[in-house]
Amino acid sequence: MTGIVTIAGGSRFIRVQGSPELMPEDLIGDIDPVIAMQHGIHDPRAFTPGRIQRAHRKILFIDELNRIPERTQNTLIQVLEEGTTTLASFDIDVPVDTVVIATQNPQESAGVERISETLADRFERVHIGYPTAEQEVAILKRYARKQDALQFDDGLLIKVVDISQATRTTDDISRPASVRASIATFEQAQAMAQLHGRTIVERDDVRKAALISLRARAEISPSSQYHDNPRGLFERIIQRSVG
Repeated sequence: MTGIVTIAGGSRFIRVQGSPELMPEDLIGDIDPVIAMQHGIHDPRAFTPGRIQRAHRKILFIDELNRIPERTQNTLIQVLEEGTTTLASFDIDVPVDTVVIATQNPQESAGVERISETLADRFERVHIGYPTAEQEVAILKRYARKQDALQFDDGLLIKVVDISQATRTTDDISRPASVRASIATFEQAQAMAQLHGRTIVERDDVRKAALISLRARAEISPSSQYHDNPRGLFERIIQRSVG
């Protein structure tokens, strides 16, 4: 008799957040010292599965792969090449049927590790650029927090996006504002209105919020005339976008 097991969407998804502290044992498992003391180090009960084993017949999603140390990254090679992992303490190969999806930060970003050619060769690469203005507006409407008690005009929402878009088309900025910058401006502009006891978000709220957001999320090019005066450039962009 054949049975069918239905797995809920969330249960089919194993997420790994990339960080410099991630160890190989986090992915391929390790020995539980308490159980090993009770039953012996070679008893299978002493083994605690890692995220790779738990991703069997599921999706393994690794966010920011190149923030993981290269030694830990390379534990994925056997899974991607052979569909197995080796439990080193037991010298046993365990099949792992999984789909591995990973994201990575730009190589010039701070705190990133090198991805070895051997590992990179086992991935297909898709480049995702910045969204269009229309897509970014849709992202804000879907994911940014909107205070029900406040009125935020759609025309002003478009100007929020215009500010971030403008940072992506000038040579004066080496690291443009991300979608997170638009979300931050949108949410902080609402906070500005609330601080002043208003129920309508105004242009001046967006101007002030955008200046705060850009300071943290955009980087001036070393060759720019504004390199020593980033505020001047940000205020110019904001004025052109918002009026």
